[in-house]
Amino acid sequence: MPLEIGTIETVAIRDVWPKEDADFTPWLRSHIDELDKVLGLGLTNARSEVGAGDFSIDIVAETNFGAADDAEVLIPPTPEVWARTPA
Repeated sequence: MPLEIGTIETVAIRDVWPKEDADFTPWLRSHIDELDKVLGLGLTNARSEVGAGDFSIDIVAETNFGAADDAEVLIPPTPEVWARTPA
């Protein structure tokens, strides 16, 4: 079977994920492995709406660098922030 290659298109981020909480956050949480391919932090066990005092953290993931270095990573899933290109 031949390899299928798609095309890259520019689209408005809100056309893909209209609402952060209902669309983008669940998508990002379920694709944490794709984010980790870019960041290389060993992200695992992504969880949503984790309590932190009077607040909730949108996404929290764990790293798996090794027992001594394990840490939690807080991820603010705001589509406009993720869509920015470095200057």
